[in-house]
Amino acid sequence: MARKLTVSDSLRNMPLLERCSDKEIAAIESIVTEVHPPAGRVLFVEGAIGNELIMIDSGTAEVTRSGVTLATLGPGDHAGELAILDEMPRTATITATSPMTLKVIERRDFRQLLKDSPGIALTMLASLARRLADADEKVARLSD
Repeated sequence: MARKLTVSDSLRNMPLLERCSDKEIAAIESIVTEVHPPAGRVLFVEGAIGNELIMIDSGTAEVTRSGVTLATLGPGDHAGELAILDEMPRTATITATSPMTLKVIERRDFRQLLKDSPGIALTMLASLARRLADADEKVARLSD
């Protein structure tokens, strides 16, 4: 049987946070809450402004855009990481397809954490810069 992911593991699995130190991950973990939505609960609505990031501890959810199923999410998956940084509209609807246990980070809590611990913001900026450079390199290869 596979080892269950800890909250720290889930945070480290996010590209945005993968370069964070153990101390930074512990600080982020301190603002995580747990919720238990039932099957059928709409977690995110396409086009709505997002306020939280979710990490799936147990259960499954369906991701749709314009009514078309794009993916199924399960334990270890996450969604909404950009919503904790900026008030961006959700790019898809996510609906629980079974009872779930979610770890949640609210934008207001995350922003306060960044004010209190600016080193986390710098680490995240480095991760974003690396991802942007990687994306630019892929685009350059495609245009060759």
